Amino acid sequence: MRIIHGSGYSKTDRLKFKVLVHRNILTAIQALITAMETLKVAYESEEEMAVQELMDMRSEDVVELTTQQFQSISRIWMDKGVQQCYQRRREYQLSDSTK
Repeated sequence: MRIIHGSGYSKTDRLKFKVLVHRNILTAIQALITAMETLKVAYESEEEMAVQELMDMRSEDVVELTTQQFQSISRIWMDKGVQQCYQRRREYQLSDSTK
């Protein structure tokens, strides 16, 4: 409502949401990784280390994602197998805001 009818969010407000956004990003990529296994969709590239690193993280412990973690998430997201899995998102639980 602030965005539509008000002056938007203050810098302080936006910083408070940063933690939530980072946690949501991690939760979404973990859901995709889990769905890859469940649906037996293969990765096109070799991302085992990045996948394991992200799956070992607990979203509730995340305050801020590192540059390396963002790069890992980006590489995994760009994988053609992950994109195929994303296209099948109606077959598993994934937040509407994932993309």
